[in-house]
Amino acid sequence: MVRNVIWVNGPGSLLRSALRKFIRAGEPWVLRFTHAIERRFGRVPAPPTVTARAVCAVDIVTGAQMLAKNAWLTTSPASLTKLATAILFARASEGRWHEQVEVRAQDLCSGSTMGLAAGDVITRQDVLYGMILPSGNDAAMVAARLVGPHWLDGINALAAELGMARTRFLT
Repeated sequence: MVRNVIWVNGPGSLLRSALRKFIRAGEPWVLRFTHAIERRFGRVPAPPTVTARAVCAVDIVTGAQMLAKNAWLTTSPASLTKLATAILFARASEGRWHEQVEVRAQDLCSGSTMGLAAGDVITRQDVLYGMILPSGNDAAMVAARLVGPHWLDGINALAAELGMARTRFLT
């Protein structure tokens, strides 16, 4: 029976070095989720067919690699930038979650959004949710602006802190 596994599609060069540290905070939730699936279905279902160019699945307790496809392929980080921004923003927002912020026209962008418009007033908590739940690029732009001019240095420092030696964020 497979336990304590998280399946992640994306750039393997980033995942191997970061998953153990990056996912630990969510480990109890992952375990509860895995146990709930086992209670309902009697086993953890097999992972879906991999259609991504690169994928890496790691046991979050032992760090053992369970599945790899092009795990060391250098690729664009896609939503990893958004996740790094979310962590940096969460650290900067600690104790200020109900502080209201105004969305600016410069924050609006294409792609996946949470549906913000210039002039909207939302809380810092809503900005974080907008980055994580609908994967909103507009919310990520608001967060990066609120983190300040050292946002790029901050996410690169976070990558280093997490042991992501082969990762460098650029604009």
